[in-house]
Parts: sequence; C-alpha cells; structure tokens
Amino acid sequence: MAIDAAGNYYLVWDTNDRDTTSANGCPPTDSGSETFGGTSSAATPLANSVQMAVSTDGGRTWGAPRPVVRQAGHRVLWPWSPPGAPGTWAWSGTSTIG
Repeated sequence: MAIDAAGNYYLVWDTNDRDTTSANGCPPTDSGSETFGGTSSAATPLANSVQMAVSTDGGRTWGAPRPVVRQAGHRVLWPWSPPGAPGTWAWSGTSTIG
C-alpha cells in the first residue's frame, strides 16, 4: 500500500486465477500449496492480473478495483509501490504458462 502527498491510499494485489478442471499446480507435499496435506495437486495456474484500488478518504471507502497489468499467458506476481512513488507500481512475472 502507498499513500500520496494528498493522503490518497493506493492498494495493489495480484489475483490467483486457476483452472479448476485440471490439477497441474503445486503438489500437496509443498507447504505453500492450497492442497497441502491432501492427495492431489493444486488447480492449474492461469494468466492473472495485478489490480489496484484507491481511497480518497483515509481508507474508509475504496473505489472499484481496476487492472494495472495483465500479460496473456503469464503470471504476474508480488506487486509493490517503489518508495517515494505512490501511483507507480512494479511487479514480478513468470515464464509462459502452458
């Protein structure tokens, strides 16, 4: 989250889009897997997006989420606001899915 000089709050996050008809995600033996301790792998990851919402009243209310980035065939992960640059976003990505 970042706050600009005017007191606006910016919140960013990445979505976790999955294909629930196949299980090619993390195996149940990985502690970070959604299925940890189970018997099958997690649902297959799909291309996802980084979303942003803005509050202009100190976080009491928030605007509708809007997309910051979506790269077809890729996962985009770990969004953050660089120090001193509210409204400017960075993120990591992964290799092509599939």
